Amino acid sequence: MHPTLNIAVKAARRAGQIINRASLDIDSLNVGVKQQSDYVTEVDRAAEAAIITVLREAYPTYGILAEESG
Repeated sequence: MHPTLNIAVKAARRAGQIINRASLDIDSLNVGVKQQSDYVTEVDRAAEAAIITVLREAYPTYGILAEESG
């Protein structure tokens, strides 16, 4: 596999682990509203943070534009 694809898969798996753990306890999720009909949970933010961490480790000089954190 191409090195860039390996990094993407690693980031997706890391976020997937967070999402899978959270799916075991859906009732405890805190849901916030960003805008009308636009919701966000702490799981969304944690998964995004995990992806950003993996990307920054691999590409420290790259800029990242993300849905939840900008």
